[in-house]
Amino acid sequence: MKVLIVYYSMYGHIHRMAEAVAEGASEVDGAEVVMRRVPETLPAEVLEKMGAVEAHETFAHIPICALDELASADAIIFGTPTRFGNMCGEMRQFFDATGGLIAGSIGERMPSENELSAARFQGKYVATIASALAGHREEVIDAMRRWVQVLSDPIDAVCQETAQ
Repeated sequence: MKVLIVYYSMYGHIHRMAEAVAEGASEVDGAEVVMRRVPETLPAEVLEKMGAVEAHETFAHIPICALDELASADAIIFGTPTRFGNMCGEMRQFFDATGGLIAGSIGERMPSENELSAARFQGKYVATIASALAGHREEVIDAMRRWVQVLSDPIDAVCQETAQ
């Protein structure tokens, strides 16, 4: 089972969380865990002024996610910081770039509310943590609704069901 962890991190916090998730996921028998970053959108001089260059160097070895990797994953876990109560612009731009993927086989149908609440979408289990986004939850769901599963159930319950 291929588990794809896709994240954006400016100062390294989300990167460290992604590493912890990867470590835990790799303990599952048969799991092939792959970490990927989304592309940086800020110019180098802006990152330097923000004091983020050193942090970026610590995870520069993590490859940028190719869109076709999303379709080939059995499970996808996204990690993003919040900006003004919503996902960061880099992650939003990444989701916006999936239009062609959505128009292909992944977008052949829209998941129903029942599928969303049951944590299943096209036979895949995909977890995204959106609860920290408070009042912007619907905006996050809308950004991902076509091809990912947003869990409202506890993640550990889904993990237990998946392991069976």
